[in-house]
Amino acid sequence: MKRKLVRQGSSTLMISLPSKWVKSNNLDKGSEIDIDEKENVLEISVERKEKKKELKINIQGYSPTAIRSILTNAYRLSYDKIIVEYSSEKESESISQTLKRSLIGFEMVAKTEKYSVIENITEPSLVHSDVVFMRLLHNIKELLEATKRMMNTGKEHEYIKELEENIQRYDNFCRRSAISDTLMTAFYKEVSQAQREIYLIAQYLNTEKTKVSKETQDLYDTSIYVFEKLREAYSKKDISMLEEIHIIEKEIIYDKGYKLLKTKKGAENIIIFRTLTAIRMFYLSVSPLIGMILLSNGKQ
Repeated sequence: MKRKLVRQGSSTLMISLPSKWVKSNNLDKGSEIDIDEKENVLEISVERKEKKKELKINIQGYSPTAIRSILTNAYRLSYDKIIVEYSSEKESESISQTLKRSLIGFEMVAKTEKYSVIENITEPSLVHSDVVFMRLLHNIKELLEATKRMMNTGKEHEYIKELEENIQRYDNFCRRSAISDTLMTAFYKEVSQAQREIYLIAQYLNTEKTKVSKETQDLYDTSIYVFEKLREAYSKKDISMLEEIHIIEKEIIYDKGYKLLKTKKGAENIIIFRTLTAIRMFYLSVSPLIGMILLSNGKQ
């Protein structure tokens, strides 16, 4: 249908809405509508409350790690209300621990002997996902630096576990917010896997008290450097800053890294292997990040 524009005052142009559409959507004077501008098209719609996504799952007989994996994946898939059936207090405790450590904004709103209901109560707005991701990157930086200090001192840093829990919460939230964005999801995944290797190095250093040679520490410093280049490129949306990572990955992993694995022995090789894996994961995150930057720059 066509409508003529009507002038209201000196500079305002108005249009009448189809009466059938107004009635079917229960609109009246003072009602609010959404207007979305797309080049030469205006889309007018009625704001509707989205129904909460609900899921019912049964975790009877599952291990704590399996329960954590099930709940975090349900969270990442954007479910807002999850009814969890269980058969033991141990399983119930695993739900509580996962809520505390992994799911930002979710709380247990009901509990019986057979099931619990967890629901999105105080989750940050998904539009703030970039702010949360910057916190995640900051915590990864802290983890990298704390692990390096452990190599030098041989002493455990008490907040290593706290950093890892923060990272897991932030990572889950970011993946939840990016569920429909394949590039962003891939980027988050690779960065998360890389930092997990660093955390496992910290755990290993704490249990084995391994002496770390200068050569291995130099290799580890490369993982810190690669991460910083990645973080800066993401922050500045600058593809040119990622080129060096391509060069480093080939030089470090396929030359220096392999040579170190051949010359070092025992426990130190585990640190070398995990460091090389972390560098490789950071490198793999470059490709989706390039796609994200290209899309971002194209929208400007």
